Amino acid sequence: MQILILFTFLGVVSTSRILFLFPTPSKSHMIIAHSLSTTLAERGHEITMLTAFPLDKELQNHREIVVPFNDMVFKDFMKELIDNPNSSVLKTLPKVLDITIELARVAVKVPEFKRILRDEKFDLIVTGMFFNHFLLGYGEVFKCPTVMLSVLGSLTATNLLTGNPLSVNAVPSLFISDLKEMNFFHRVKNFLIHGVDLVVVEFMNYKMKKTYE
Repeated sequence: MQILILFTFLGVVSTSRILFLFPTPSKSHMIIAHSLSTTLAERGHEITMLTAFPLDKELQNHREIVVPFNDMVFKDFMKELIDNPNSSVLKTLPKVLDITIELARVAVKVPEFKRILRDEKFDLIVTGMFFNHFLLGYGEVFKCPTVMLSVLGSLTATNLLTGNPLSVNAVPSLFISDLKEMNFFHRVKNFLIHGVDLVVVEFMNYKMKKTYE
């Protein structure tokens, strides 16, 4: 009887069809994305990855839809940012948004992606969050759950989307580095940074609204 029950549980094994939406302009973001997608593929799940940076070699169960992208545009921007570390966020953010949104627009217009949009179904979507929140709409298109994967950690924009508590009075912003505990002045600074974050989120939503619609 025990052996029969054991074999019953062994038979309940299923795999899923998972779509990874990662039209990121930064190749480094694909390190965590490919680590997750290849592991799932090796465990038998059927993976489809939309990316501008495909794997160097083909992998079983791991299909990639390659997005045409000249990464020198982003590399030149990052070089400029490194050379001018004191550049204003108000100056650099619009450039990041323009590059990211344009890449995502190109990605969803790739013929192969338009084909699977029409002909295929998925059990789960994993979306790489990098100033491209409008891609979350594809969860509704494919009628399946969506997982948000952010390489930037806990940001105000993603916290607002997921309903995470902001905890402005207790959790220091990523822009306040190497801080283990906050005094009064740190909390005031954190509050002001959070206010700027909210303005940035509204600006992002404004930039992405047309693309989402």
